[in-house]
Amino acid sequence: MTDKKILNYFDLPGDDYELSPYGSGHINVTYLVMGKNNKFVLQKINDRIFPDVDGLMRNVSSVCDFNTEQVKKQGGDVKRCLSLIRAKDGASYVKTDEGYFRIYNFIENTVAINMPLSAEHFGEGGKCFARFAKNLASFDASTLIDVIPHFHDTVRRVENLEKSAAKNTAGRLSEVEELYDFVLSRKQSAGLILSGIEKGLIPLRVTHNDTKFNNLLFDVQTKKPVSVIDLDTVMKGSMLYDFGDAVRTGCNSADEDEADLTKVKFLGDYYDAFENAYLGVFGDGITAEEKRLLGFSSMLMTYECGARFLTDYLDGDVYFAVHKPKHNLLRAKTQFKLVEEMEKVFGAMNGYSEAN
Repeated sequence: MTDKKILNYFDLPGDDYELSPYGSGHINVTYLVMGKNNKFVLQKINDRIFPDVDGLMRNVSSVCDFNTEQVKKQGGDVKRCLSLIRAKDGASYVKTDEGYFRIYNFIENTVAINMPLSAEHFGEGGKCFARFAKNLASFDASTLIDVIPHFHDTVRRVENLEKSAAKNTAGRLSEVEELYDFVLSRKQSAGLILSGIEKGLIPLRVTHNDTKFNNLLFDVQTKKPVSVIDLDTVMKGSMLYDFGDAVRTGCNSADEDEADLTKVKFLGDYYDAFENAYLGVFGDGITAEEKRLLGFSSMLMTYECGARFLTDYLDGDVYFAVHKPKHNLLRAKTQFKLVEEMEKVFGAMNGYSEAN
């Protein structure tokens, strides 16, 4: 447990503060800072996952500030924007013998919800993610540090899988050959978005890169989203990454590690609600090529995630935390089944090609 003396480094209003564990995140250690009149959120940053803490915090700070300024210009409530509490020396974080720490504002009367309650609710999430993207559309994405290089380089993810298959470190290749062939059979489309960025067909934008539904905060009463949170993976990339990853997690009828694949269905009504809501907010700000690839991005992000799970399974489960036998194998199978379900709606992944 972190000593509350850490609070002395930050420019907080005077109060009688206490710390208590908060949230269910697996990367950083999070505490609720509770005073008689004030609340904040303290985090110890995981510098093993994010070794360039200074680069990470420059990303987070600049994106938070820019988003808040846009909301202010629009007449919105800036108290419902994620923002950093500065250290007494003006920095966005502090380093002590115990590690790296930052403090966020506490957004009152909000709650995180793991999965959408309905298709309409998922659409509300789409609006919130779209507002975030639209607010940052004029931000110079090239100034952001790649805190996790090649994060959505699907070509590299497939290459990593091929290397792991060749090494077969855990001796598991023989039991996953069908899944491995599934990945290789769609390999030719893995670089479509990256190629589009390189050729200028797809603009480089600020991307969140972890658009799970529980990375939104919802109003306790209305259950409508009010803010995008968890900006540690904010980097430059394509809005298609964020759109596709949100669909991957929100349009699956089953759990991510469901063993009974007959339960894995693509929720088309959820997708339609999300796409319509997203385009309703940001549609005039995205290109025709981005619109063309919305369905494809949903398949690609699901395919990429499955490839990562399968790679870790072949490596002996060294990256993702596992909680039961063959956990990463179950996760990979679920992702690939979801890809198959999506292909029934959007067409074969390999059927997409670059715009002429």
